[in-house]
Amino acid sequence: MQKTNNRRNTRKKVSNTRKSNLKAPKKKVRYSNGDSKPSLNEVEERRRQRAERIKKLNARYEKRQKFTQGKFLISVAFLFIIVYFIGYGLVFMSRDSIPFDTIQYGSIDEPKSVKGIVVRDETVYKSTAAGAVVYDVSDKEKVRNGTVVCNIRDEDTVKSLEADLDDINKRIFTMQENRDELSLFYDDVKILNSQIKDIVDETIYNFSVLNIGVVNDFKSSVQKKIDTRNQLLLSENRGSLTGLIEKKQEQEEAISKNILTMSAKNGGIVSYYIDGLEESININSIDKITKEQTTMDTESFDIKTYVSPNDGVFKIVNSNDWYIAAYIPNSYIDGWKLNDSVNIYTDSDKTDGKILAKVYKLDSFEDESYVVLQITKDILNYIDKRSINFEISKSEVGLKIPLSAVVSKTILKVPKEYVKDDYVIKVSENENENIFIENSGSDSEGNFIYTPETDGGLKLGDNVLKPDSIDDIYEIKDVINIQGVYIINSGIAEFKTINTEGFSENSTHIVINPENNPKIRLYDRVLTDTSNVKEEEIIYN
Repeated sequence: MQKTNNRRNTRKKVSNTRKSNLKAPKKKVRYSNGDSKPSLNEVEERRRQRAERIKKLNARYEKRQKFTQGKFLISVAFLFIIVYFIGYGLVFMSRDSIPFDTIQYGSIDEPKSVKGIVVRDETVYKSTAAGAVVYDVSDKEKVRNGTVVCNIRDEDTVKSLEADLDDINKRIFTMQENRDELSLFYDDVKILNSQIKDIVDETIYNFSVLNIGVVNDFKSSVQKKIDTRNQLLLSENRGSLTGLIEKKQEQEEAISKNILTMSAKNGGIVSYYIDGLEESININSIDKITKEQTTMDTESFDIKTYVSPNDGVFKIVNSNDWYIAAYIPNSYIDGWKLNDSVNIYTDSDKTDGKILAKVYKLDSFEDESYVVLQITKDILNYIDKRSINFEISKSEVGLKIPLSAVVSKTILKVPKEYVKDDYVIKVSENENENIFIENSGSDSEGNFIYTPETDGGLKLGDNVLKPDSIDDIYEIKDVINIQGVYIINSGIAEFKTINTEGFSENSTHIVINPENNPKIRLYDRVLTDTSNVKEEEIIYN
């Protein structure tokens, strides 16, 4: 109850206060002139201030409106960009992907390696005595039949006998000097001595003018004269010389008995490398060589300086023809036939590794074939080899392109003189027209330019006018089937021919020589799926 009374009293006080405020008189405003009404100047000032306030409010309103409009436009533009990228992304994700690859430098990493064995027509010469070998002919030197190739010497016995022979010869020379005028060969010896002196005098003059090139001729000439003179002096057998000459002959016979002279019975190439396989692997057994023999590792061997009886000393290679026998997988030699000429590659740095061979023998089995290759040159580079590793195809380094990108296409041949700056003048009924042609390549002689047919462009049967000519017209009637790739660097499919001369390939890629393919460049992008591609088609934007 008490709370209710308090509320009523409070309401009465508020009501009375409002009534008193309504009944109170308004306070009079006094202006600067002392009157209750403003002066004319004050009215104008108040109007001016009010106008300024209104102007400021309008400027603020306009500024706010412009900000609101700009913000709205930015929002709309941003929203448009977002919508555009979302739409482009959806289109990009929904369209088919463009299969392409980038051309790189590379090689075919699957060489067709084979191991074989070398077969030659050769004859081994064996020693019948023991002793040190003294060679008279260089290794790999060509000789005629009857040429002395080497001597087998009993060193200890021969050295002793030769020392005694030298002593006898000195005693003969001494006796001859004491009886020059009594010698039957006095005049001949005198002439030879005079010739030796003349040679020496002439050579001394050449030495004085620095003509060093005569040294070898001088040595050879003097030695011949001395040998002839000594032979004359040592061959005389008269008077007191008789006993010495007989001893000399006996000594020479004793020396010859202890020296075995070995000569070539047939002409050919001398080789001192003997591996012991000459009798089992030769031209007569070429049909019987087993797979184990073609893949075995042969031991290294050196030139012999001492031999025992029945040891091989040297061999004569009777022919320049030599052979390689090997068992080769059939997949490596697909298409090979008897008497075909093929290239093989070895690791020899003397022939750049490349050898031209003829298929001499070809026996095919289920998975492999026994192949004998005949080679007619470079025998000196392989005369000391028995086992040999070679490759059927060489891993050439060049521009590596996927095989799926290579297509065959029929293109037009246009004479080069009818093309100027990649344009031709197409002759039509109404008026001539300059037509741009895509230069896809040219022939090896540079006489023709290859270009594909294009819609609205040059076609088979069109006539073109030679530049700077009035009536020199050529009909496009020649076409050629050629391999090429579609380059898509600019987003447009451009067909470029490729020259496969000297190429190598495997099941996935082909490697071409960049020097033969100036239209194909490193890092070009090529289409790898060309099933539905047309020339000059836009692939992407």
